[in-house]
Amino acid sequence: MNVTMKKKILLLFALFLALVSSAQTQFRAIPFDEVLKAAQQEKKIVFVDFYTDWCGPCKMMATKIFPLPEVGEYMNARFVATKINAEKGEGVALAKEFGVKAYPTFIVLDASRKELGRFEGSRSAESLKAELDRLTDPEKAPERIKARYAAGERSADLVSAYAALLKDEALKKRNPDGNAAALVRVDSIVQVYYASLPEADRVKPENMFVYRAYSMLPTCLSTKYMVEHADRFPVAVRAEIDSIARNVLDAAVMSIMSGNNAYAKESLQEVKRLVERSGINADGHLNLPFRFIEEYRKGDLSQYIDFCASHFAALSNIQKAYLVERFSELITTDDATLRKKAARVLRNQLPDLEIGTMYFCMFEIRKLEGKGH
Repeated sequence: MNVTMKKKILLLFALFLALVSSAQTQFRAIPFDEVLKAAQQEKKIVFVDFYTDWCGPCKMMATKIFPLPEVGEYMNARFVATKINAEKGEGVALAKEFGVKAYPTFIVLDASRKELGRFEGSRSAESLKAELDRLTDPEKAPERIKARYAAGERSADLVSAYAALLKDEALKKRNPDGNAAALVRVDSIVQVYYASLPEADRVKPENMFVYRAYSMLPTCLSTKYMVEHADRFPVAVRAEIDSIARNVLDAAVMSIMSGNNAYAKESLQEVKRLVERSGINADGHLNLPFRFIEEYRKGDLSQYIDFCASHFAALSNIQKAYLVERFSELITTDDATLRKKAARVLRNQLPDLEIGTMYFCMFEIRKLEGKGH
């Protein structure tokens, strides 16, 4: 390889890194006073991420949410963003000044240091953007959003904001049953909006929020559209659409394997159809979960337990987690011998499980052995 060719490759690599970097949220690693000056000069507002080294949700936001292109595009256009470690350097005094008591805490300020609002805890990409809109855009204030929706406005921007608001309100309540009902209503609102869209609008960038945040089930019209018409989406988002569809269908198969959907034949057949149509199982990673489902549907619990004993170890870690979470509910018998046999299957797997799965596994063992009541 000659020198000229090497230079071209290095230049292309540098351009690639620059594009990747510019696509994610740009946090300014500068003193806080300089952050305020930059905000004033650029006519932007300030976004502060107070974090600590030991905070799990902080790490999740840093690695999973802020690097997303849609988050970076949103943040970089509006904010001068900075990350402040609340336990180091000037962060100690700043955390005290702003009364930060939980992590992560996100605070929005104007260039004069005046606080415009704050919120705590991890967020999805859509929820993060919606929360920031509510703090910074008068047209996105909660009561204004509700009034606009009640008046009949159904733009993509408003429906996205309205759904995110209702979802956040539901999640803040402490009534699990009420939360579940509210979240079902939110999904219904979004899917009704989606169903009203002309087909050409379903692939427009402003409607990507439907796929990213509200296409969680294979029964959703938007999920089926992703699978059946993936080639109609712009090339720029096609890989993301494929990934979303894969995640939804993987979760659906594992959910059925774990006992959700009551192993309804029609649900299983539709999921199988979509899996085949999407091509996501080309590598065969769903073959074994489908076999677990088929063995269970035969109705012979003793035979099913034997199958679990022989094949459990071959499941992936995430597949094991799904199966373990509700395993005692699959063993629908009062026969103490069968229940103890099922418990032994789980006991034999304990040493090889991940910590989180092991925790649930121990609860399921206690239930099967009659010690969980």
